[in-house]
Parts: sequence; C-alpha cells; structure tokens
Amino acid sequence: MLDLQTISDRIEIQDLMTRYASIIDRNLWDDYSSLFTDDACVDYTGTGGLAGSVPEMLEFLKGAFATLSASQHMLTNFEVDLNGDSASVRCMLHNPMVWDAEGNQSRHIYGVWYVLELVRMEDQWRIARLAQELAYHTGPLP
Repeated sequence: MLDLQTISDRIEIQDLMTRYASIIDRNLWDDYSSLFTDDACVDYTGTGGLAGSVPEMLEFLKGAFATLSASQHMLTNFEVDLNGDSASVRCMLHNPMVWDAEGNQSRHIYGVWYVLELVRMEDQWRIARLAQELAYHTGPLP
C-alpha cells in the first residue's frame, strides 16, 4: 500500500514531466531551465541530438524546433523508484513531429524512453539528469 508521501511524490514527478513536454511543444523556452538543477546533464543523443548542460541544450532545442510546425510529446508508463529526496524515473515518449524545410514537410514519429535522475529541492522535484533511449523512429531523418 502506498503512503500519502509516495503518492504525492509520484504525482509531482509526473506533473514535472508533463510541464517538460508542454514547454517543449509550446516553445516556452523561458521556462525550460526551471525544470532542472543548476548542474543538470541533458543527453538527447538517443534521437540524434546533442548532450551537455541545460544552457547548451536550450540553445540546441531552440534551433532544432525552429523548423518544426508540430510536435506532441505524449508521456506514459512511468516507472518511479523513490529514495527520499531523489528518484530514478523511466517513462515512455510517443512524439509525432512535422518538419518544414524549404516548403517541404516531413513527418516523423519517435518512440523514446526518457531515463531520468531527479532530486527534490526546496519542496519541488527537479531534473538532475535526463537521457533518451530510442525505441523506434519512422520517417526520413531530419
């Protein structure tokens, strides 16, 4: 039986990832850094991107998403391992995307596992490490 703190932590972690997906899909770049610890490592190499610090990945995402006309990060199947003020998380992402380049559209669907390490700071969960593991991709490479 789950206690109230465990239930609360799991919901807060899912809410953090929902905010992450919404920030990315809505290009709310001013809010991106607020999800992470100051020294977080972000690794998007699983889908052909870059790895680095939050400021580096923010600039990468701004450029990569500038050519997108649609993106929809849908998250599910959360596996959460809580350990006090830290948590290991693995969740599925299904992400259809549409690139517009020189008047041509290309459609892609990415299936990804997000693998995360989180820490609770000042009563809020933050991402300390985020990595992607590619499960599948359909469509031409962008």
